[in-house]
Amino acid sequence: MKQILVIILLAITTIGVSAQRQQKKFDPEAYKTEQHKFIQQRVKFSAEESAKFFKLLDEMRAKERQLFDRNKRSKMKRPTTDAECSKAITEHDNIDLQIKKIQQLYHRRMLKVVPAKKLLDAIFAAEEFDREMFREMSGGKPMGKDGKRGPRPGKRGPRPGDKGPHPGDGGPRPGGDGSHPEDGGPRPDMPIDD
Repeated sequence: MKQILVIILLAITTIGVSAQRQQKKFDPEAYKTEQHKFIQQRVKFSAEESAKFFKLLDEMRAKERQLFDRNKRSKMKRPTTDAECSKAITEHDNIDLQIKKIQQLYHRRMLKVVPAKKLLDAIFAAEEFDREMFREMSGGKPMGKDGKRGPRPGKRGPRPGDKGPHPGDGGPRPGGDGSHPEDGGPRPDMPIDD
């Protein structure tokens, strides 16, 4: 009798785990629909702006996705020699540059159909949506309905007994003399050597 009960419980557990795995499969169309809704809620496009903007956004994302897929395939092959590694780094950098060029091209096109402020808000909203969806997919805590998740890791407020600022809470860095960007100092120039 106990064996039958154990078998039934295992079967139920297996079915439950299988159902959860099926629910977590990525659906690109659902993702796109949710992203459009999220951006529209944040930016408040007119009907005409919305139709034109989302058409361009979808075109841009399709082209980006092709490059992401190409990058993903190239990561599957792990180079072993220095020459192969150097070639892989160059290819990875070239793909990143191509993605940025696509974004730049489409942002220029989008500026012709929506005001710059709305476009910037839409870009930020799309980035926020992507971060939140990736966090959810990886098992992290999703954003609440109020648009807040709570304090970011490393950003905490004062605790009872605290006598001064802590690293990461917005105060000066330990030993900070104002010469670092986080201390309000100038940003260091980062020249790119060829």
